Amino acid sequence: MESLEHLAADATEEERRHAILEASPAGDRRNLPTFIALLETETPANRRHVVRALGNLGAAEVTPVLLRLLHQEDGIILGDVARAVGRLGIVEARPRLEVLKGHPVAWVADSAAWALRQASPVSPPGDSPGSQRIH
Repeated sequence: MESLEHLAADATEEERRHAILEASPAGDRRNLPTFIALLETETPANRRHVVRALGNLGAAEVTPVLLRLLHQEDGIILGDVARAVGRLGIVEARPRLEVLKGHPVAWVADSAAWALRQASPVSPPGDSPGSQRIH
């Protein structure tokens, strides 16, 4: 896994995106504080990659961050947040996910429905978080 410490302040959006993607494999928490900080400073497109990285980490520290995003964000990033909370099985997200199933953006609505199925006793074959990982 790459460290985000080397990321220069003057890096282009594409360079930052590449660094985020390189630093986001599942389970490695070294960049967790940097990922959380990037949510406040990154472009909307790169913030979506950061959310996906947080969903891959599986750290308990990401739960309040993702729940906050689920309630504060709007637009397409909500689909990525829904996927992340579904992947992590964050049950506190269920009420908001139920609402988001009716979102006008299909990606958000579909992702909320997918996330809710992850907490169901039986998920359809091929509908596991690993098979739905998006980068």
